[in-house]
Amino acid sequence: MTSAHAGIQRKRNAVPGWPIAAIEVRQLLDNVRTELYGERAYFKNAIKQARSKSKSATRETPEIAPLSILNDSIKEMMRDFRKVEEPFLNVVEDAQDLDIEKSGRVSLRGNYARMDFRRRYIWLQSKPDFLSLANQVTRTQARRIAYETSNTLS
Repeated sequence: MTSAHAGIQRKRNAVPGWPIAAIEVRQLLDNVRTELYGERAYFKNAIKQARSKSKSATRETPEIAPLSILNDSIKEMMRDFRKVEEPFLNVVEDAQDLDIEKSGRVSLRGNYARMDFRRRYIWLQSKPDFLSLANQVTRTQARRIAYETSNTLS
């Protein structure tokens, strides 16, 4: 893709009033959020299925142990992500937001505030941590795929 074409593509995806850098930050945060919640849902379902197939009364069986380890690492990554994401969120809490939190439903899109100078500075400081977190998510997905492949083949 040429640089001119990339610029046109960015302008097409732009939200009126949002600078390109702010859009890229929002998209990066949304992408990692989506990946984390997708992995969390997968592990929750996979552990549930493995436990239902297991005839053993013990909580940790050889089939469940790798899933539990990866699930715990995803939970830790979600906590880290919330810490990185928190300065960029709108802090408007209304009755509808509180109802959603109580019901347990989670939006896969963050309600991000406008990128002002302070938030850009925070982003520049937290970007290495965020990129490290995104790399951890990718590695965990690779481990999950390897686990699925080895269980399918055996």
